[in-house]
Amino acid sequence: MRALVLSAWAFASASAVAIGPLAAQEILKTAADLERECSEGRAAACTRVGVQFAFGTQGRQRDYQKARGFLEKGCAGRDANGCKELGVLYEYGRGVPKNPGEALRLYKIGCQGGVALACQYAARLAR
Repeated sequence: MRALVLSAWAFASASAVAIGPLAAQEILKTAADLERECSEGRAAACTRVGVQFAFGTQGRQRDYQKARGFLEKGCAGRDANGCKELGVLYEYGRGVPKNPGEALRLYKIGCQGGVALACQYAARLAR
C-alpha cells in the first residue's frame, strides 16, 4: 500500500512539473469528487466518470449503461471528448444498439469541438 501511495505522489509530483499543479490535482480527483462535479454541471467531469465506467478504471466496475448516461451528460454539456467517447459506444454497440450513423454524428460533434481523434474516427467511418 505504501508503494502505491508513493507511486501516486511521484506521479502527481512529476505531473505538476510537466503540466502544472492544477492539472495534477485534476488527475488525483476521487470518483466521488467527479460525480459531484458532474451533478453540478461540469461536463468534463461527467465525461471522465463515463470513461471510468466504460473501461472499468479508478475502482469502478465496467458498466456500459452507466458509462452511456455520464457520457450523454458530458456531450450534452458541450464536452467534445464526451461526444467522441459516446460515439465509441455507438460504433461498437457497448451499452447501446450498434449504430454507425449515430457514432459518425457524435464523432463529427467531437471533431468540431477540437478533438483530433474524433476527426480521425469520423473519417474512418465515413469511408
